[in-house]
Amino acid sequence: MRLDDRTTARRVVNETDRQAVIDVLRATYLREKRWVTAPESQIPPDDLERGDVSWFVVNVRTRPACCGCFTTLRSRPMPNTVSS
Repeated sequence: MRLDDRTTARRVVNETDRQAVIDVLRATYLREKRWVTAPESQIPPDDLERGDVSWFVVNVRTRPACCGCFTTLRSRPMPNTVSS
């Protein structure tokens, strides 16, 4: 999804995307808010395979935006496919 020429949001589908989310969580949940000590524990690798959980990362230009990730939990699983 494109919000404007500089901002995009996309579903996290691989380890590279997961690392981008961890970077955002490290900046916000660990350093700024001090809510967690291990930001990677908030987005376990298994979440990428689950049909009932989706993570999204928001980028401004090519960098993950601070507070630029979110997750959804659905009662009905979503197919693990991504369309462009």
